Amino acid sequence: MLPIRVFSILLLAFLALSLGAQAQDWGSPVWQDEFDGPTIDSTKWTYDTGNLGVNNELEIYCAPSDNNAPCSTSNPNAFISGGHLNIQHRLVNGTTWTSARLKTQTKQTFQYARIESRLLIPSDQGLWPAFWMLGNNIDTIGWPKCGEVDIMEN
Repeated sequence: MLPIRVFSILLLAFLALSLGAQAQDWGSPVWQDEFDGPTIDSTKWTYDTGNLGVNNELEIYCAPSDNNAPCSTSNPNAFISGGHLNIQHRLVNGTTWTSARLKTQTKQTFQYARIESRLLIPSDQGLWPAFWMLGNNIDTIGWPKCGEVDIMEN
């Protein structure tokens, strides 16, 4: 079982592209997470949990602090190890799949941004690793009206 590892997410304020031959100066990041702490930073990230009932997904999404079966705090689906965010799918009791779904909803919103990440993704059958953004008005107007930007789907 291969974890999804997010090595770095770097979000920079939007700057107009230079038409000259010079390298672009993007300025300093306004928000970033290098996942170099002992745990996932709860001031930056929150989680979708439970069976979301979308896309015919079979897994139950678990937050690292969720200890209600099939989730387990002693074996979390999302954790930091070696300076990397790891998101793992797990087969519990041979019948139930668990995973993790992190989001910045209610934590941070951007109108314009440059997004960077480095990902190691699994290729197991039935998995659908993705890195994407939704409009911050998803709770009021729903998807797809809130908009979606897929950065990576595999």
